[in-house]
Amino acid sequence: MLLFEPSRKKITSFSAISLTDIIFLLLIFFLLSSSFVVQPGIKVDLPSTRTSEPESHDRVIVTVTSEGELFVGMRPVSPERLEDELRAMLDPVQERPSLIIRADKTCQFHWVVRVLDAGRRVGYQRLLIASQPGEMSS
Repeated sequence: MLLFEPSRKKITSFSAISLTDIIFLLLIFFLLSSSFVVQPGIKVDLPSTRTSEPESHDRVIVTVTSEGELFVGMRPVSPERLEDELRAMLDPVQERPSLIIRADKTCQFHWVVRVLDAGRRVGYQRLLIASQPGEMSS
């Protein structure tokens, strides 16, 4: 006499639970393993150039948005306080201090000239305009 009889019933239902577990695990794996290249900061559409160099982190960066808002680093600055902020960020140890201007390609040009002028008056010797690599649009 057998206590347990093997049952040989056919499985007629489909269980999607294990399939969804596998899909969720794959989704989590790809989300964690993919590298997100997110540039923190202010949204600016830079103009394109054929020659472009990567930004260095030892330079002061002034951002000009399409609406004419000014940012020194990540801090918003009024046009009247721009020179004071640039003077405070100037490193006296640097041999040739650099100022990078990240200006939106649709901003009014007088904002860029204003930042260039303020940087020159404060004492920055290298004034650079940031761009992105790519074909120049006409």
